[in-house]
Amino acid sequence: MTLDFYYMATSAPCRSVMLTAKAVGVELNLKELDLIAGEQMKPEFIAINPQHCVPTLVDDDFALWESRPICSYLVNRYGEDDSH
Repeated sequence: MTLDFYYMATSAPCRSVMLTAKAVGVELNLKELDLIAGEQMKPEFIAINPQHCVPTLVDDDFALWESRPICSYLVNRYGEDDSH
């Protein structure tokens, strides 16, 4: 399973999502956006995320943005419960 992840390399919230994905064993298809050049304003990205911000995660037809909800989603959906 590979999820599309739109990010900016210098963003701490983006890095927190990347670390969470690695911890739960999810491979991210990294798609870096150049915010200075305005790539987040392209129509194809706004169709995914009308708030045009990073980080943005796309899992099949489900898109989510903002790091904390993305991290929670990754843990709840892909994390394993090893408390047994």
